[in-house]
Amino acid sequence: MPQSYQRELEKIKEVLRENPRGMTILDVANSIGMNRNTVARYLDVLRISGQIEMRAFGSAKVFFLSHRVPVSALIDFSSDALVVVDEHLKIIQVNENFLNMIQMKRKDVEGLYLTDLKSSLFRKSSIVTKIKEAFDEKTNQDIPFEASSGSQYFLVRTIPTSFDTGSPGVTTIFEDITEHKRAEEELRRSEEKYRTLADESPVGIVIFIGNDIKYINTAFSKMVGRNREEILTFQINDTLQYVDERDRERIIKRIEKSDISFKEMELIRIIRPTGETRWIEARSNTIIYEGQQAIQVLLIDATDRKLAQEALEESEKKHRTLVESMSDMVFVFDKDDRYVEYYSSKDAELYAEPDEFLGTHISKTLPPNVYKPYIEYAKVVRDTGQKAQYDYELKINGKNQWFACVLTRSEEQGNIIASVRNITQRKEIEQELKQVLERTQKLESIVNRGPVIVISLLIDKKLTVKFVSENISRLGYSAVDFIKEDRNWIDIIHPEDIGMVREQLNQLEYSNQESNQIYRIITNEGDIRWVSVAIRVLSNRDEKPVHIQGIIHDITEQKEVLQALEDSEQKYRSLVEESLQGIVVLQNGKVVFANDAYCKITGMHREKLYAMEPEETWKVIHPEDVAKLKKRNKTRAQGGYVNPYFAFRYIISDGSIRYVESYSSIINYGGKEALQVLVIDVTSQTEAEVALEESEIRYRSLVETSLHGIIIMQGDRSIYVNNAFCQIIGLAREELLDMKFDEIKRYIHPDDREERVLRFRKWIDGIATENKSEFRLIRPSGEIRYVKAYLSSMEVREDRMMQVQIIDITERRLAEKKLDMAQESKQCLLNTIQDFLFVLDVDGKIIEINPTVTKHLGYSSGDLINTDFSKLFSKEEQIKTVLEIVLHKGSAKRKQIIRSKYGKDIPIETNFSIGPWLGKDAILVLAQDITEQVETDKLMSLQRELGFKLSFMSDLTEALSYILEVILKEGGLDAGGIYLTNFEERKLELFVSRGLSAKFTSNIISVDFDNDLAQPVLTGQKSSYVFAEDDLPYEIQKEGIKSAVSIPIILVGKIVAIINLASRKEVALAENTLRIIEAISNLAGETILRMQNKGISLDI
Repeated sequence: MPQSYQRELEKIKEVLRENPRGMTILDVANSIGMNRNTVARYLDVLRISGQIEMRAFGSAKVFFLSHRVPVSALIDFSSDALVVVDEHLKIIQVNENFLNMIQMKRKDVEGLYLTDLKSSLFRKSSIVTKIKEAFDEKTNQDIPFEASSGSQYFLVRTIPTSFDTGSPGVTTIFEDITEHKRAEEELRRSEEKYRTLADESPVGIVIFIGNDIKYINTAFSKMVGRNREEILTFQINDTLQYVDERDRERIIKRIEKSDISFKEMELIRIIRPTGETRWIEARSNTIIYEGQQAIQVLLIDATDRKLAQEALEESEKKHRTLVESMSDMVFVFDKDDRYVEYYSSKDAELYAEPDEFLGTHISKTLPPNVYKPYIEYAKVVRDTGQKAQYDYELKINGKNQWFACVLTRSEEQGNIIASVRNITQRKEIEQELKQVLERTQKLESIVNRGPVIVISLLIDKKLTVKFVSENISRLGYSAVDFIKEDRNWIDIIHPEDIGMVREQLNQLEYSNQESNQIYRIITNEGDIRWVSVAIRVLSNRDEKPVHIQGIIHDITEQKEVLQALEDSEQKYRSLVEESLQGIVVLQNGKVVFANDAYCKITGMHREKLYAMEPEETWKVIHPEDVAKLKKRNKTRAQGGYVNPYFAFRYIISDGSIRYVESYSSIINYGGKEALQVLVIDVTSQTEAEVALEESEIRYRSLVETSLHGIIIMQGDRSIYVNNAFCQIIGLAREELLDMKFDEIKRYIHPDDREERVLRFRKWIDGIATENKSEFRLIRPSGEIRYVKAYLSSMEVREDRMMQVQIIDITERRLAEKKLDMAQESKQCLLNTIQDFLFVLDVDGKIIEINPTVTKHLGYSSGDLINTDFSKLFSKEEQIKTVLEIVLHKGSAKRKQIIRSKYGKDIPIETNFSIGPWLGKDAILVLAQDITEQVETDKLMSLQRELGFKLSFMSDLTEALSYILEVILKEGGLDAGGIYLTNFEERKLELFVSRGLSAKFTSNIISVDFDNDLAQPVLTGQKSSYVFAEDDLPYEIQKEGIKSAVSIPIILVGKIVAIINLASRKEVALAENTLRIIEAISNLAGETILRMQNKGISLDI
């Protein structure tokens, strides 16, 4: 039966061969005399096996012999690996490429099943499963898939196949895509490298094309206070709503004029979602991004610097206000040391009245301890013109006062100006000033530290070196070579680079801008190093450029690494260009065969290729390549030599272009001469190369235009520095490249160098270290620059590298230092004011206090700032009224009672005045504690009143009783007595008493000096003495006495009585209260004396 089956098939094929125009099923049945239905089944078998073809003309089906080349004839022409298996996965046919792929010989493969192969490609991957699925018409979708053997990658495609017997099979094609995968991985690594630089940069970066935002980094997201995903949904116009309206119109005008690029730094305010305003410095430039022209904007958060500047200005205004509110006394002396003029806002501190001393010699007015030092110093000042200062002590209004006198020579011949300041309180604050000085010295010590070479050059023909940092030794030189031996910078620049360096410097000399130079340096040993030099031209006060400062980075190693990368890329490109994929055979210009890979490359179905006329085949080739290919064909037809290798382009039906490389040769095909062309699709490699170049351009642009200095170290050498790093350190790129760390560290400030070296050694040893720090660099010019550094590690081609980004924070640190000095100066001034100082806003709220308020009233700044000043007084309305008067008239003077934090009332005399404070009008309140004055007045009043009443009393008992009652009241005590003394009999007699029990009184009415009860009284013989409870005898403690005080009454140098006071509760007598009691005790002595003079004696 099988042989009959084959004979019938051959008959049908023979009939179709004789009728090349085609036959219907009925035609074939009539020609061979066979049943129509049987013929139809045979025709299906032949068509399925690929031996015939069928075309439909309307409802009629016409059959032809197939013109396709059998797979078996072409399988070895494919550059891919092919294997054909039957439905049992038995291997039917393989090509040489497949045998090479599995590393087996043909004799060992034939007859095996696919699952018997030992190749890891078939044991680990899902290829066998995919091949099995190819037999299932429902699941087979003819979709290529990738597979890997570990070191190689393949694009696998399964094609259902029918054998001549009609049985099913599957042809599996393995396309080697290893090089394509490696190119993709190399591109991915390159993009990751440069994107890491951009994403980790502290400078905000945003890139937009037209109105669309294409890229932002993390720093930009943090700067504007919004997440990256949200910002990327915006168009550039949408972001204007977050620009402060004061800057918005200016930006809108730029956009309307298409002038969004600005190379100079521009200051813009943005509003964060929290409502916070941030100052941003922005600079933009045009770059190429993803193949298109784009705008790149670089942003730096300048808020801290702006606030520091504003704080400094406000502090200076504050300082000025304080100075203007505290005028010194000024005296002018003529050449004979006579007073000629004076100025004083505090006449109360004058030693004499102006009309008494003006026109007189200083010795006629002041005591020797003042005028003698003056005469000595005045002579020195007149002779040398230098200031002189001395301190002196003077008694004014009964009080000793200390003054500081500064002598200055006047413009008038021989005149001396003496500025005199009351420094009585200075002694108390000297210790505080000493601490301030120590803090200042510590700050200066901390501020001195830096990793690169710093230079300062004169702008002349020789580039004379004014300063170079010690780590110039990295280039084999010492600083002494340049400073003392007259070596010039131009001497060590490579001769071929001198012209370029001069030209760039001439441009900067007039533009006064910062720039970066890259050139070669010849070391002292004769080696050539590439350096990147960040330079800045500095001008004098006349705006004339005088010298340049430079930061030098050795970038030699980076140059070598970049060259190695380019060589590696060329190597892989060559490997890709040698890989073949598609096969096409042409006869007389007509396509007679094309494999699947060729169809995939051209984007056309095989049937359409076969149906194309010779002239139509040129339409799929790029017009620019057609003439070249036709010329090659003509040369070949004339017997000339044509290079078999040729690259050209296909145009796909969707308009895209495919780049191919071809290898052409003449073969015998179907008994006729034909042109066979093997083509390789190199589109992916070409596009990858273009993308790689664009990516490198794009990310290199981000790095090179970054405002942060960047240096990359491989091992202990620098391999890359950007312009900003060169500018910060003051060295050329050629100087920095390939510079060793031991050379770079010379540009680090000596005080900071040890810590930087320790961190670098830790990094070399793979030990984790802090990635952020601040230190100082020393430029070659000697200028110190403060920088903030960010350290990170990265790996490039398995090489571990260190990337350091630095930000120049010099201006900020200097502003902070100046602000700190101003703050310290202000604080010192505040500390010198011993009176209470309050600064109020116009609404009467406290905005500043001095330390005296805290020390004597107990309030901290947190207690008082932003509170109403009137809350410190019991009579709030009176204070509010005074403040209204001050706002209306400008000043006022009052006496009030202020309450301390602990409830103590303190009498003060206040001076109110209006003055500027922090740019606004404020009320300055200077309040003097007049407690001592009030108490003195009170004591004098009490003495007058008590003396007046006692003068009318003639009974001693009545008088002493009245005195005792007054004392107990003033002292806040509840018991006491006045004891008369008799030293001859050594007896103590209680004369009058209050608050003591009858029993106790009877026990002490008259006792010997040796009696225990007499001891607390007698202790007050010499002076006042205060007892605590534990010091008192038991009998007195039984009386409930907790504390006691004894005060002597002295008459004509003799103690005639002792006042003993007591309390049944703990009483701490204030010093002023004790003084009042002692003053009243003196009145008791005067009363006793007066009584004796009248003939009334003490009966003891």
